[in-house]
Amino acid sequence: MLPPSGSRPFQFSQADGVQVGKLTGLAAVGFVGAYLLSYVWRQQTSEVLSAEQLGVLATACTFLLSAIFQWLSNTEQA
Repeated sequence: MLPPSGSRPFQFSQADGVQVGKLTGLAAVGFVGAYLLSYVWRQQTSEVLSAEQLGVLATACTFLLSAIFQWLSNTEQA
């Protein structure tokens, strides 16, 4: 079923945009952190991480940062 003419099927509020921006920034920082950790690893061991290992590292960094930011926002609200 189509929406009525002139209406927009997806409506986002400004708060949704802020949340998407925060998540995008968090993911970007997680990937940068993973890259820096892989660089240090390569310097210390002369071993290059595979793409799969780098992806796991980036995901772990992102989740860790997410948990830290969530904890900080909860302590600010208290």
